[in-house]
Amino acid sequence: MKKITSFIFAALMSVFVSTASAATISVNPGENVAAALFAAGDGDIIELTAEGTYQWLAQITITKPISVTIRAAAGLASRPIIEAGPV
Repeated sequence: MKKITSFIFAALMSVFVSTASAATISVNPGENVAAALFAAGDGDIIELTAEGTYQWLAQITITKPISVTIRAAAGLASRPIIEAGPV
């Protein structure tokens, strides 16, 4: 029983630590979404804060597994647009 309790505790702490380290990076219209992705860590959320057009101004090479979410802020009347520029 002690081993099972220790395992459950370790699993719960692992979930708590991984969710506690996730950050939300806010990006405003006209700003570079790729720059936010460069700054993001595993589990982070990149949030597009308003309606409008966002710039993607860099080529991205991902060298290790990473999970990042890019989403629009809640309650927007229309979807934001990500526009690719020259790289």
